[in-house]
Amino acid sequence: MLALIEFCTTKGEKHNIMSVKNIIDPTMTVTMYCVKCRTMVAVTGLERTVLKNDRHALRGQCPHCSTFVYKIVSKDEVFN
Repeated sequence: MLALIEFCTTKGEKHNIMSVKNIIDPTMTVTMYCVKCRTMVAVTGLERTVLKNDRHALRGQCPHCSTFVYKIVSKDEVFN
């Protein structure tokens, strides 16, 4: 599954904000820090993403407040 999240400027130019590569095993659990809750939360249903500054990350949703949480990881850790 490859999905690109893009927005268009008024001139029709496209800028890649973030690309969501694919969903990791739904049973995999990773602990991430939720900024809104100010606690470490266990997140399942993670997605591999590449941020606009070419950093690799895991993206999930906080089970308490439904805010998206990110964990920056190395390329080898995410895409292998």
